[in-house]
Amino acid sequence: MVEQGGVGLLLETRSPFLMDVKIFAHNGRMLIKSPFSFADCDPLLLYVEKRPDGIVRLTDGGRIRTYLRDENTSSSKGDLEKRIQHILKHMGVGVQEKDGQIFMDVSQDQIRSAVFQLSETIARLMDALER
Repeated sequence: MVEQGGVGLLLETRSPFLMDVKIFAHNGRMLIKSPFSFADCDPLLLYVEKRPDGIVRLTDGGRIRTYLRDENTSSSKGDLEKRIQHILKHMGVGVQEKDGQIFMDVSQDQIRSAVFQLSETIARLMDALER
C-alpha cells in the first residue's frame, strides 16, 4: 500500500513484468518509474493521481508532448499530429488540451495493465516521431 495525501493506493506487483516498477513520492506527487526508458536512457516516469471518485489517473506529466514538440522532424507538423491523434485514439488514451498531458483514468485494479498500455502508447508516439 502506498500512501498519497492520506489516501491508500494499492498497486499489486506480483506480475514478473512489473518487477522493475518503482513507486515513489516526488514534489507532493506519486510517480511510477516504469521498466521502460527513452532512447537517451531517461526513465519513463508516470504520474499517479488518486481522484475523489476513486479513479486513478496515470499521466506522463506533459513530457511526451514537450519532447515531440521540441524534436526536429522531417514530417510536416500536420502529418505528425494526425499520426499522434490516431495512436492516442487507437490506444484509448486521452489528452488534456490545456497542458498536453496524455493520460488514462482507471480503477485501482487496472493500474498494472494501464502502466503497460500507457508505456506502449508512449513508445508508439516516439516511433511516430522517427518516421
